[in-house]
Amino acid sequence: FQHFCEMLTNVMLVSQHFCEMKKSTCFLISTFLRDANKRYVSIPFFGEIVTNVMLGFHCDSRGKKYLQVSTLIIIFASENKTIIKTTAMSKYINPATDFGFKRIFKDEEITRGFLNALLKRYDPKTHIKKVAITDGELDETSKAIRRVIYDVHCTTDAGEEFVIEMQNEPQEFFPERIVYYLARSASRQQAKGVIRHIGEDCEKQELPWNYHLKRIYGVFFMNFKDPDEKHQQGLSHFALLETEKYYQDTDVFQYWKIQMPIYRKMKESDCTTDIDKWIYNLSNMETMETTLSFTNDIPLFKQLGKIASYSELTTDQQIQYDDSFNNYLAYMGQQEYKLKEGIKIGWKEGEAKGRAEGRAEGARAQAIESARLMKQHGDDINYIVAVTHLPISEIEAL
Repeated sequence: FQHFCEMLTNVMLVSQHFCEMKKSTCFLISTFLRDANKRYVSIPFFGEIVTNVMLGFHCDSRGKKYLQVSTLIIIFASENKTIIKTTAMSKYINPATDFGFKRIFKDEEITRGFLNALLKRYDPKTHIKKVAITDGELDETSKAIRRVIYDVHCTTDAGEEFVIEMQNEPQEFFPERIVYYLARSASRQQAKGVIRHIGEDCEKQELPWNYHLKRIYGVFFMNFKDPDEKHQQGLSHFALLETEKYYQDTDVFQYWKIQMPIYRKMKESDCTTDIDKWIYNLSNMETMETTLSFTNDIPLFKQLGKIASYSELTTDQQIQYDDSFNNYLAYMGQQEYKLKEGIKIGWKEGEAKGRAEGRAEGARAQAIESARLMKQHGDDINYIVAVTHLPISEIEAL
C-alpha cells in the first residue's frame, strides 16, 4: 500500500502538470487491492475520494471550469507490483449506465422516435404523437439493485403506458418480473376508474369501472445474452396468444426484449428496419468515434448524438456521469470476478466428482472381475455376494 500511495502521488502530480500545460486530460481512479487470500477487493469509497481530490487539480489557470475527462486509469496494486491500464474516454456516454440511460430516455422527443420505430415494425396502425415522462421508478429497491436495473416510465397521448428498462445482468425470474411490472401498471388504472357517458338527455353519467384498460407496453434492454441459446435473438416480441391458432386474445399486454450484445456484433448492413438502426446505435454508441450511424436515414439521430455526447454535458452533469460510469465499471468488474471464481469452483467440483466417479467405476470393475474368478473357482454364490457386494442376478449372469 505504501508503494501504491507513492505512485498515486506521482499520478496526481502528472495530472496537475497537464492542467498547467492546458492539456485536456484528467484521471479517474478505480482501485483494487488483494487481500491475504489473493482475492481482489475494493476499498469502500476510495475511488470517489481520490476522484474528488484529483478533480481539484482539473481547472484552468483562471480556476473557473473543469477540463474534460479524456483518460481512465485503472490501477491494480498487489504487494510490490503495480499495473496501470489506460483507456481513452468515449465520445458518447454509455446507455448501460444509470445516468446515460436516463439522459437519453428522459428526452421526450427521442423516446417518442424510438417507440414509433418499434411500433412501426410490430403495430403499424399505432403512432405516438406525444409522450410524457413520469417521475419515479417502478422498482423502489435498494441502491445495490439500482446499479443493475434502471427504468423510465412514460405515457402516450392516447393514455397508453410504456415501461422502458435497462438490465445489466441475468435474473432467475426475469420473465416473471416483467409480468409483475406490467400487471402493477394495469392495477393502477383502476384508480382512474369511472367512465363518463353522454345519456339521451345529453347529461354526463358515471358508470363503475368495467375493466377497460389502456395498453401497457414493456421494452427491456438486456446488456447480456439470454442464458438459453435457443432464445438468443436481437429483438423479440411477446404478447398473449392462443396456442393453437395463434390469434391475439388481447393487446393490452405486450413487451419486447432487446439483447444488446447481439447488436454489437452486427454490421450496419444487417440493419434493415428503423428499429434495428435505433438499437444498433444505442448498443454501439460508446465505441463510436464520429457521428452516429444512419443519420441520413433518421434525422433524429443527430439530436440523439448531441444528447449523448459527453462534451455537451455541463460540468455538473459530467461529474454525475463519471460517478455513474465508475459505479458501472466497478459493478461489472465484480460480476466478472464472481463469474471467474464460479468457473474455478465449478472446475474443482467437476474434477472432484470425476475422480470420485472414476474410483467408483474402478471399484465396480474390480468387483465384477473378482466375482468372475470366484465363480470359476466354484465358490458359493452367497460368499461371492458377501465379498463383492454385487447382486445375485448380476453374479449369475457372469
